[in-house]
Amino acid sequence: MLSFCDTVCRAYLTAANTLQINLKIFYPAIAYMIDYMRNITPHNHNMHPLPHPALSHKIIRSSPVVVRRGNPSDHPIHHTVTLGGPHEVRKSTTLETWWRSGLRMYGIAGCLKLLQHCSRELRIPELLVATCLSLLAEVYSTYLAFKEDSDKDSALPWKVRPCFRLEQGRSPIADFGISQGRVKARSNRLQTWTYYDPKDETRTMVSNPDHHYWIYFKTVSGQELTLDCCSYSFGMEACVDASLIVEKLPPSLCVPGCSRIPAYFRSSLDPVDKHPYDLIEEKRFSVMQNETLHRAIATDVYPENFPKDSEEIKIIRDFTETVTGKPCTETDMEILLWWRSHGSGILRLILSGRRWLEWDKPVIHSKNLYDNIEKNRAEILKGAKDPKIYVTGFSSSDEE
Repeated sequence: MLSFCDTVCRAYLTAANTLQINLKIFYPAIAYMIDYMRNITPHNHNMHPLPHPALSHKIIRSSPVVVRRGNPSDHPIHHTVTLGGPHEVRKSTTLETWWRSGLRMYGIAGCLKLLQHCSRELRIPELLVATCLSLLAEVYSTYLAFKEDSDKDSALPWKVRPCFRLEQGRSPIADFGISQGRVKARSNRLQTWTYYDPKDETRTMVSNPDHHYWIYFKTVSGQELTLDCCSYSFGMEACVDASLIVEKLPPSLCVPGCSRIPAYFRSSLDPVDKHPYDLIEEKRFSVMQNETLHRAIATDVYPENFPKDSEEIKIIRDFTETVTGKPCTETDMEILLWWRSHGSGILRLILSGRRWLEWDKPVIHSKNLYDNIEKNRAEILKGAKDPKIYVTGFSSSDEE
């Protein structure tokens, strides 16, 4: 059984069993969980068509995906990707069938960077809802089980697994959730992408820097922390090395390229010019302090485990609609629960092994692995189950 600790239970657990987790060391695990979910879903999850126009069509014309340096006063760079006929990327076996001209002009690296770019634009707010629910369930709630007859150490009728607590330095996290706001460029030029289908004259913007989402944390001392893993498509390319997280995970929970996972982790105490862009918050949606959401966490949350009219589904749907400002469809809910379950699985393995205690200070990178495939080949293949596959579920016969 899984329950959110009430005041009495939490006092007991805090005194005896709480393990502190330094967020400054642990955030690469959260970033990896996010990247795992968005990588594995577009290519291996066959429930529904991909919602991204560039992943369900051939590409006729596109700019290369590159970081542009600039100044805060520079205007954004607007890109238009011209689409061809229908084409399911996850059913492809070669890059050439998806973007033939791109393979010729920019090589495998250019094609893979666009594919990576598109995958990282998908369902950002829903992805963050699933991530925060996983954190709430695995870090801030406890599994209860009746003691075995041989366990007589406590008068309590049940035993518990250790509880955990996120903290920054010595200051515990008092709240976390999802922020909505704008991306403001500094040293990197802001970039936007529109997908144009000439057949029906439609233009689609999948992610919008004026309507962006990220995770916030707040400590009991008032320090504000933000973790942004979804600004890659706006030209804000900075990554953290998550290969230590992957080393002891089972192959089914690994994706290639884990040594460069998109993540900006920043503190309100950091110098203003430390990061290549600013996040301007306009709204925030608490998860940790939302008592209604506490009723929606359970041990197993696979879509088939809950009736569609259950209280848990209604609570999660209502919260998701509040965050996104739009209806949460059955498709959205099914994939969100699928993400939530897999995210919890990763966190549970990491927490049960207390693996974060073995990790050093995170290593930060500012360049994409695909900028030099041959030089970075070993790093690209970290986490890959098949050495021929650079991105989960997508390969090229032209690699060699």
